[in-house]
Amino acid sequence: MRRSRNRVVVMGAGGIGTAVSLLLRDWGALDVDLVICDADLDSARSADQVASRTGRGAVEPNRFDAISPDEAGLRAIRDAAVVLDCLPGEFAPGIASLAIRNGSHYANLTEYVAETDQILKMAHGA
Repeated sequence: MRRSRNRVVVMGAGGIGTAVSLLLRDWGALDVDLVICDADLDSARSADQVASRTGRGAVEPNRFDAISPDEAGLRAIRDAAVVLDCLPGEFAPGIASLAIRNGSHYANLTEYVAETDQILKMAHGA
């Protein structure tokens, strides 16, 4: 997929990531292509099945290992307009850095204060 203003990547297919994916798809006015990434491809596929029930646009599960991302995982972020980080907090600075380097908008949906402070410093001037 090419970079699209409508391509949203949800990092993490746990409870928060699945809920966010469903909300994005459930809002009928939004026409977004959604990529759901998780280290466990089966989890990404499960979230994909939930999110595919409603909405417009494509939904694509993708394996993404936040500890050591491979080229396929990096490609998902590289093509994203927006990266919504629903992973555990310790991964937030790395995901934010990848999003910044690729010119994607980034939002962290967790409550990790130290990591958020680190990301705010990285985002200054980005």
